[in-house]
Amino acid sequence: MSKNVSMLNVEVVKEQHDFSERELKILDVLLLNLCANANMNVLKQGMAMNPIEQGSDHIFGVQLAWAQSITPEVNEEFKEAIDKRFKTGFKMCDIEGAQVSFVENAYLVK
Repeated sequence: MSKNVSMLNVEVVKEQHDFSERELKILDVLLLNLCANANMNVLKQGMAMNPIEQGSDHIFGVQLAWAQSITPEVNEEFKEAIDKRFKTGFKMCDIEGAQVSFVENAYLVK
């Protein structure tokens, strides 16, 4: 049985990237805005966005959280919306090989 989701970690990894600190900050802003847009279109509720620790191959990492949990079905729709927006953004920025991953309720995974 699937559980409702109150927190979602979103990470983007690109092995051996050569982005400068400035380029990474610009990507952060772009991807945070795409997350906010997906939230507005799919969930229509307040969302907290907190950065998460990143490794050297990570180009983006954020923990999204909501006051009211979302159903697994709505979570899948939300993840699809983020994934589509990110892939379009990567294509427009000519970024190849970036992998998007999601972890639901990361506080339960230890």
